[in-house]
Amino acid sequence: MGTTSGTASGTAAAAGTAAAAAATAGTGTAPGAAAGTGAATGSGTAAAASGERVASAATAPPASGACFADVSSVPSGAEIIIDETRVIGTTPQKVALPCGKPVDLLIRKGKLVAANRTVTPTPNGARVRVALARPTFLVKVSSTPPGATITLNGRSLGVTPTTVKVPAGESSALMIVKDGYATETETVAPKSNGLAVHADLKRLDHKKPW
Repeated sequence: MGTTSGTASGTAAAAGTAAAAAATAGTGTAPGAAAGTGAATGSGTAAAASGERVASAATAPPASGACFADVSSVPSGAEIIIDETRVIGTTPQKVALPCGKPVDLLIRKGKLVAANRTVTPTPNGARVRVALARPTFLVKVSSTPPGATITLNGRSLGVTPTTVKVPAGESSALMIVKDGYATETETVAPKSNGLAVHADLKRLDHKKPW
């Protein structure tokens, strides 16, 4: 009877020991599984962050490239000016300017009339062409009798009475011509608008042949 009881107790103890060992073994595998889960989670997070960075780079606006204005003038050698006073080059020249934004250019040379142009620069160079003219003043020209042709350097300016444009700051010889009358020359050097000149034309004498 005592032997049976002892044997049973020993068997129960052994069973308990085996169960404890199994439990211990199960507990031992749990950290490994947790570690695997952590690794997987960390890898997924890193991949997601990388994906976000790629998406951000894909949607970011492209960097601005260089843009230009290709500026020339007649005559050449004119200053190219922005911001009213800053000289950025001399014609003919391709000047670098910000992309995608209209820019006001002032092109000037000496005593010639300056030209203003608004241009939107492009990568290939937006073309700007200007002809710089000499400043002029208005002169009123009349004659007796009227209807005479006014010429300057061989170029007809109109018929009297009229108002003509002549170069400012220099002398100009206006020729006043009418059939049957002697040609008159009026020299003018206007310093402002409104100068007036009048020519009294003398009739030519046509002598009868003998």
